[in-house]
Amino acid sequence: MREYKEIHFSEGTPLKIKQKLYEAYKYKKRVKITYEDGFEDFSGYHDKTGLIHYCFIGCSTGTKPILLEIYSRRSTGGPALLTSKIKDVEVSEK
Repeated sequence: MREYKEIHFSEGTPLKIKQKLYEAYKYKKRVKITYEDGFEDFSGYHDKTGLIHYCFIGCSTGTKPILLEIYSRRSTGGPALLTSKIKDVEVSEK
């Protein structure tokens, strides 16, 4: 795992993706995450292909903090992000 601003990311995560995810986490912004083909996931809020997810970004509280996919502002937790399989991240202005 590689560290960026004290948060751990999967090996192979591009710097651009790390920066956008960190920005979304820091400013509590909603994101649209597009995953690579072959990584379809139909849990949470997604489009019909399973490759695009809509969520907020949280952070675990362990000794090696990782980012979490938080489905709504009222959620108290969520699954870990496999950041090396993310193709693009769009941070909402809201």
